[in-house]
Amino acid sequence: MYEQMECGEVCKRFHTDEKAGLTQQEAEKRLKADGKNRLKKVREETTIDRIQKQLNDPMIFVLFMAASVSILLREFSDTAIILFVIGLNTMIGVVQEGKAKKAMDALKKMTAPEATVKRNGTYRKIPAEELVKGDVVKVKAGDQVPADIRLFLCKGIEVNESALTGESTAVRKACETMKQEVTASEQKNMLFLSTEIVKGNGEGIVVATGMETELGKIAKMINEQENEMTPLQKRLGDLGKILSKAAVFLCLLLFLMGVLQHRNLLQMLLLSISLAVAAIPEGLPAVVTIVLALGVARMAKANTIIRKLPAVETLGAVSVVCSDKTGTLTENKMKVLKLYAEDKTLSVSQVRPREFSRLMQGFLLCNNAVIGKTELGDSTELALLSMGEQMGISRERLEERYPRLEEIPFDLSRISREVLVVIEQMAAEQNIRIVWEKKEITHRKLIGSPGYVKRVMMNILSNAVKYNRKNGHIYISCREIPSGQPEMTTIEFVCRDTGIGMTDEFQKHIFEPFAQEHAGSRTKFAGTGLGMPIAKKLIETMGGTITFESENGAGTTFVIRIPFKIDLNSDKREEKKDVSDGKPIKGLHILLAEDNELNMEIAEFVLQNEGAVVTKAWNGQEAVERFKKSEPGEFDAILMDIMMPVMNGYEAAKTIRSMDRKDAKVIPIIAMTANAFAEDRIKAKEAGMDEHIAKPVDEKLLVKVIYELEERSFRGIRNEKEK
Repeated sequence: MYEQMECGEVCKRFHTDEKAGLTQQEAEKRLKADGKNRLKKVREETTIDRIQKQLNDPMIFVLFMAASVSILLREFSDTAIILFVIGLNTMIGVVQEGKAKKAMDALKKMTAPEATVKRNGTYRKIPAEELVKGDVVKVKAGDQVPADIRLFLCKGIEVNESALTGESTAVRKACETMKQEVTASEQKNMLFLSTEIVKGNGEGIVVATGMETELGKIAKMINEQENEMTPLQKRLGDLGKILSKAAVFLCLLLFLMGVLQHRNLLQMLLLSISLAVAAIPEGLPAVVTIVLALGVARMAKANTIIRKLPAVETLGAVSVVCSDKTGTLTENKMKVLKLYAEDKTLSVSQVRPREFSRLMQGFLLCNNAVIGKTELGDSTELALLSMGEQMGISRERLEERYPRLEEIPFDLSRISREVLVVIEQMAAEQNIRIVWEKKEITHRKLIGSPGYVKRVMMNILSNAVKYNRKNGHIYISCREIPSGQPEMTTIEFVCRDTGIGMTDEFQKHIFEPFAQEHAGSRTKFAGTGLGMPIAKKLIETMGGTITFESENGAGTTFVIRIPFKIDLNSDKREEKKDVSDGKPIKGLHILLAEDNELNMEIAEFVLQNEGAVVTKAWNGQEAVERFKKSEPGEFDAILMDIMMPVMNGYEAAKTIRSMDRKDAKVIPIIAMTANAFAEDRIKAKEAGMDEHIAKPVDEKLLVKVIYELEERSFRGIRNEKEK
């Protein structure tokens, strides 16, 4: 139901403020009315219950009757044997089913201990059982979903729904409204209780708790199911009835024959009862129970859990089995059992730590999974990591020796420009001036890790702003140091500020995590946090060095040197001519919708650098409102991020296309997202978007797409302006 409702409708339905969440008072009121967010448990089966169940059998009743008659006849040895058989039968059944129960309980992990909820406008962690319908909840990778949730913010969320559907493959989620009613497994905008977030993060509103959840509905059906007798139990019951009737019939027949022959009545009565006891197979229940227990034990060795002994025979009576692809109850974990290398197949336990070292290094280094308090990542990669731990090989130590680096072409000038556009804005707020002292770069086209380079520059320069004074200066220089190898060069980056500097004591700890200056000797910023340790690690990973000089009260100078490969083939690569050379987007008015500040700054810089006029919107709803209030034809194109709060890009595009104005039908709308999969492009087209550009945005491609789309719709928009 909720999957077909817009996010705003869901919030209205539960009287919830999307930005502030519920008030604590309202949440307590709803908790009292609806009860706690937990599944109702059926009374657990005790040992006494299992004993009673074992004794509740027609054959056992017959044996008890036989024991009673034996006591009357003073045949105490027979009585002892019968009672021993009953006791042995009961003990075997109780013990076996108790073991199965323990195994089943070990597999149950169906509730989330905590949930991050927004109450009174702030996030807090509360026990998951205190969640109520209408609560705004934040989820991230590694979390167990605490209730049924309708997503209104989704950033690359993938969910393991095996607890609900049995499917081991992670399901990708999105925020868009479903057009028609579908099954729970197809509700892409919903999260369900007990499922696990394996990737991404997001927010949503709780629409069901406890027994009202999808998992709760399943639990209710299981609890209401009536126990049925198995084929074996039915047959043994029928056999017990037949034997009882036959014994009674023979007793009466023998007694009547004795009466007709005028024999002693007491003797004939005792003889008839003895015959009845002899006719009852006391050993049958015990034999059946022992045989079933042996069958259960053999199946347990094959990792198959049998909860009830008669189920072994029941399986043999089945003619048709309906199952999903796995048909198993598992921990949803993979495990490496054998290795095949060098024409040898060995079990993991047989592999020595240093054997197949290159193969093992590849398994662990080419791996994005994480094993800690929670396990994150692909199940195959997790299995490989577990194998490494089992063999005593540490990925952390391997990564210290073999750091993972990108080896891709990049333009150093472009990266510098993207970083500075953000830093200059930060500096302008403090009236800090950034000055280039030296630019001596011969090779701007390099091969390396541009992401690391950008992160290091951003960190060093932002600290230079943060620990500077108002009206201060930051001096930057960049020069190239020739290398003895023709394909290599070293780039030296120097950042010098006129800030507060550092004490001699603090300089010793600057690269330590969360290093703190003495109180009163610094600005409002008390230390380096993780920024400097991370920057140093990244630089060293790239094979570079970082040094610094600082004087308390007089500023700090950082010197960074990093070796790079020169992109010798950059000039030889065939590149398409930039359309902006002859057909610029200068003068176009572009509506830019983006919720990430850094991405907004970069995109704005690219567009303004090409001569375009930019109007910014920080979410989909704001973009819709700005377009709605604009004059027809005022905007020439719309750049729309997909994952935005309040209203996502898909919903915003649909809303704009549905407006009763002609330019709404023809204005180019370009999707910008980190996801570049085919299904994302299809969704963008279905939402009314004209093109799809993956992040990080390529400057040339962005300009090219805007120009081509604007040229296509030129006449329609301009005609509307003329009217």
